[in-house]
Amino acid sequence: MPILFSDPEEFRTLVDGNFFHAMTTARQLPEFSRFISSMIVENNSQDNEIAGIYDRYQFSSIYKGFVLKSAFCIYRNREFLQHYYVERFPSFDTPRKTEYIFKYYGFCFPLADRLFTADFEGIQCNELTFGVYAQVKRNAKRFMFGISSGIAANVFRQPYSTKVALHYRGPGLLRREHLKALTVMDRNDPAIPREALQYLGDGLDMIQM
Repeated sequence: MPILFSDPEEFRTLVDGNFFHAMTTARQLPEFSRFISSMIVENNSQDNEIAGIYDRYQFSSIYKGFVLKSAFCIYRNREFLQHYYVERFPSFDTPRKTEYIFKYYGFCFPLADRLFTADFEGIQCNELTFGVYAQVKRNAKRFMFGISSGIAANVFRQPYSTKVALHYRGPGLLRREHLKALTVMDRNDPAIPREALQYLGDGLDMIQM
């Protein structure tokens, strides 16, 4: 088998299932960009509608019963759309102190009035997430509602599936002021948009294995 004669580090990566390095490398390859763009019919008008900065809301799988507010950004990179988002978990004992930070990087595929996403966590490199969202076009505040599923790279992190609400905030890329607002919120916090909370419900339908 040719794979047995491959570079030792590459072989070890394949055996361990550590595919995050491969995904990081693929994101930077112009050949991969052309491959992805050839799969999708270009729709610049739709891209202009969805690109920009969003507040992202979901019930937390770490802090049960609390709503996680993260910052989500969609942007065009050459021929296709990419996204990244940042999660910040404050300490229970010292709320001003950050306990966990997660950063996700991935691709966006707008198809048939839906937005499909695939990304990986870039700090600990231990999770893949997938999402599908639909725009709420009847609402001038520009929400997208959908479902996100996360698959961990090891048995210490449970896979999950949960509802996610994206609230459009404006064009551009994430800035420092957006990151300062990231936190975990009580579900009764009035700062959570009513439309987002109505969609998320009580969080009891989150699936964890």
